Amino acid sequence: MKKNEDLKEKAKVNILDDFSLAFEKIFDDNVVDSYSKNQNFYGKVLQDEQFKSKLMDLLIMDVYHSLREGQEAWFFIDNYQFQIEA
Repeated sequence: MKKNEDLKEKAKVNILDDFSLAFEKIFDDNVVDSYSKNQNFYGKVLQDEQFKSKLMDLLIMDVYHSLREGQEAWFFIDNYQFQIEA
């Protein structure tokens, strides 16, 4: 998601709350598009609202700050590990 040019622009010109609105739509689209790559993980995201909410909270903060500062991060949520690349 950090490679999404529209999201990059929104991170640069918006406060976090406004950026979150754009992020949520792109997040949902990416989950649906990626479902076939890892049905266990993305199925959990689609079916477990609490898990999805935790994941989105972490990702919004990381993506927002990374797009503004250019940093990377690793996350661990409910035994899932993933890297967010700049």
